[in-house]
Amino acid sequence: MNYQIKTDKLTIKNPKAGGQSHVYIAPGEVSVESGLGQLFIIAEIKSKEKKVPAILNRVVQELGEYYYHSPTKNAEAALETTCQYFNENIVDISQKNWQWLKEKISIIVMAIQDNRLALSNYNNMKAWLVRTGKIHDISGSDAESKKAVTPKKIMSQIISGQLEDGDVLMLSNATIFDYFSEEKIKKTITTLAPTQACAFLKNALLDYKVAADFSTIVIKFMGYNKEKEMLEPARINILRSMETEGGLKQSDKKSLLVLTKKTFDKIKSSANEGAKKSKELITTKIIDKIKSPKETSAVSGAKEEKTALENRLGFGGGQFKSPTNWLKRFGFKEYRLLVFIVIVALLFVGSLRIISNKKEQSAEAKKIETAVNLIKDKMNSVEAALIYKDESKAQQLLGEASELLAQFEDKEGKNKSTYEELVKQAEDMKNKVYKLEKINQEGYFAKLPENVAPTSNLALLDNTLYFAADKSLYKISTKDGAVSQATGIDGTVNQVLIFDNNQIIFYGNGAEIFFADKGNFVPQKKTLALPEGERAIGTAIYNKKLYLLGEKNIYSYAYNNGYDKPTAWLKQETNILGNNSIAVDGNIWLAAVNGEISRLFMGKKEKFTLAGLYEPISKETRIYTADGLNNLYLLDQEKNRITITNKQGKVLRQILGDNLDKIAAIVPGVGEKELYILTKSGLYKLGL
Repeated sequence: MNYQIKTDKLTIKNPKAGGQSHVYIAPGEVSVESGLGQLFIIAEIKSKEKKVPAILNRVVQELGEYYYHSPTKNAEAALETTCQYFNENIVDISQKNWQWLKEKISIIVMAIQDNRLALSNYNNMKAWLVRTGKIHDISGSDAESKKAVTPKKIMSQIISGQLEDGDVLMLSNATIFDYFSEEKIKKTITTLAPTQACAFLKNALLDYKVAADFSTIVIKFMGYNKEKEMLEPARINILRSMETEGGLKQSDKKSLLVLTKKTFDKIKSSANEGAKKSKELITTKIIDKIKSPKETSAVSGAKEEKTALENRLGFGGGQFKSPTNWLKRFGFKEYRLLVFIVIVALLFVGSLRIISNKKEQSAEAKKIETAVNLIKDKMNSVEAALIYKDESKAQQLLGEASELLAQFEDKEGKNKSTYEELVKQAEDMKNKVYKLEKINQEGYFAKLPENVAPTSNLALLDNTLYFAADKSLYKISTKDGAVSQATGIDGTVNQVLIFDNNQIIFYGNGAEIFFADKGNFVPQKKTLALPEGERAIGTAIYNKKLYLLGEKNIYSYAYNNGYDKPTAWLKQETNILGNNSIAVDGNIWLAAVNGEISRLFMGKKEKFTLAGLYEPISKETRIYTADGLNNLYLLDQEKNRITITNKQGKVLRQILGDNLDKIAAIVPGVGEKELYILTKSGLYKLGL
């Protein structure tokens, strides 16, 4: 097994920070020539002194030169003697006293030779290993590092171990975790090449203008088998020549070798057929001359030339005598030349075809690879935007990624699995960005009787939920989910309203309104004076006052042992036609003409916009809030979706009811700790 590593470094400087650092990655040629593998160093000094950069440069230079001039070819032993040299000479190298160095310096030195690593570190510098999806600190804790330090020795211990194919290493000062989560770092350095990973992390910090200060090296370790070359020298030369011209891949080499073998087999087993083909090839021009009506004086000469050639090759009289006779007459040199010409011709034609196919496939593969990388970069940028809570940018980037995904070619071909993986990643990211979630269909809190179909909203009073089903009022206990009928109503009920802590109001859409005491549930019918020429769309109660949404205006009713005459509430001309739901908490909220929510205060419309919706809400949206609630609760009955927003318009959660029966009503519980969701068949209880 052979081994290779890919690596890159990232240094972010904050001028206001109190430290300076130096990062070193040994050049590849030095690593190979020395036989000691590759050396990595990060050194940091927490001081703003002007001499610090020069000190760091000398420290790193001394360590590198001493390591690569080691007489031993064992990396662990070479690193150990290098650390001893460092401890003995650091004061002279830095021109600083031991106490100053001990308090201010942080350093890590790592060597990788074949599949073995050895490292030594001090203070804030760490090494992390990502293997099989888990991240491990392989350098020990900061406390252990300092505890291990003996007088006059900073790098006093060597940690060694064996690497595996696919391992990823990160050397850094621990402050990188101040800017990125562990999960984010792990995902970035494992899914991207080191150069891409470093660029992505740097761009994320620059985009969000974060005053970061850290130094990092990312290393990817890979094992591979060398290609076994089993070809004759002549074939190898042909392949290398073609490689120079067309860039053949290993798969193309195999195709060409198969073609060559088939050519030799075909010539070996088909001498008779080859002879006939040769006759046709060689005599074609002569026959053409004989058939030509022009230049008649040359015809007899052409016939004589043809006859002589046929006699020489054994075709006299139009009869083919025998392959053996033909071969004898043909001559060894001519036979060898013919075979060589046929082989070269077939190889040339085959190679042109392979190279042409290869170029087409390479161009297509490159196009697909570019598209995949671009989509993945967009996804990574989305996640970075979420880390810094820039939801609008995350939504924008996700939209761009989705557009690229929609244009993805070869969705059903050999890249089908890649496409499906990207689709799943985009779906997961969409759920994360837009806070989308689904309700478990099996999670009934209460099952409704089969003949009960809700026709009203859902209201909560004390520990009981109330809803109407045609002309009956039902209640559900929030303690155990028990469902029972509370009372019958002499009329259809569209809304159940909580009047105060003792009474409930039932209302349809006409002049009749019913009051019932929660103790006896005996409805008392009263008459509601409707504005002339208006149609009642919806009602809400705030501080015992009834608000009625009409088609032209909003009306308020003062309570005086019943409701008095209506008073127009809007103070300025406002078009409210198309809204079909009203809620009052001091403001009046309307839903949802043109997919918008309206907020009105003191009779005037105020500016309000929902930010972060996955899809616009439909006109069939019901709104619920009340005094003392922090959020708005929107039920889009057309899309069977619930959206929860704060009262500044920021979307907090979007709950999809795709796998539920049609949702009839929703209401939040006490303290907005849960949400009750009523469908035509049952009640769900969702934690908030």
